[in-house]
Amino acid sequence: MSDTSHAIPQVTRSHPRKRHWLVLLSFVVMVLLPPLVAGWYLWTRAADRYVSTVGFSVRTEEMGSAIEMLGGIAELSGSSSTDTEILYKFIQSQELVRRADQALDLRSLWVKGGPEIDPVFVYQPPARSRIWSATGAAW
Repeated sequence: MSDTSHAIPQVTRSHPRKRHWLVLLSFVVMVLLPPLVAGWYLWTRAADRYVSTVGFSVRTEEMGSAIEMLGGIAELSGSSSTDTEILYKFIQSQELVRRADQALDLRSLWVKGGPEIDPVFVYQPPARSRIWSATGAAW
């Protein structure tokens, strides 16, 4: 025997409330908006920048005897540490930056776009850098 008089009332249709809209708005502002703004800025305002890497190896042309080669396990690289140290110091030196600046005009490459177009990523000349101050370059 089923008793229909004690039936559970039906649930009414729900409607979005203010808290639902606030959760949706906070999701849009905190999750969706930042990458969209960053993407827009990088594709429309920022000037293109390119990355390059430099690598080197130091080899000597000195050839020792076969016995020295078999016994010289400590010197497997075939280069003397002084050559490597000299080259490493040159790569880290301000002389290399100065030569690259003379050949490529690094300042004009980094200022490309101007602060009025790209205020975030453009190099602004009044700023002082360890690289430029060590080269003695004046702005």
